[in-house]
Amino acid sequence: MDSSDVPVIETSQWPLPRDGRRIVVPQALIQTLGAHPLCGDCLPHGVGYYPRAAGHQMGRASPRDHLLIYCVAGRGEVDLGGDTHPVGPGDVLLFREGQPHRYRA
Repeated sequence: MDSSDVPVIETSQWPLPRDGRRIVVPQALIQTLGAHPLCGDCLPHGVGYYPRAAGHQMGRASPRDHLLIYCVAGRGEVDLGGDTHPVGPGDVLLFREGQPHRYRA
């Protein structure tokens, strides 16, 4: 895998509260691990925890990575394929690479 094959993660820039967390795996590490046969197709590029995220929103027109969201508390909605769907506690969202989407809390 050369550097042009490594997806560039498009992470939220939402301001984190004191107990929030955002970790983005460095591109060099993604490139190294992505070439390994055991983790090449199953490698997180980043992770975030956004408590009390009212007003948080993100949209990706042509994402180069998969995104998994788990709603712990609160309410939101997601726009996917021209439809809007409610999101609530316990809901899990999976956006595939290349799948345009927008979500908001």
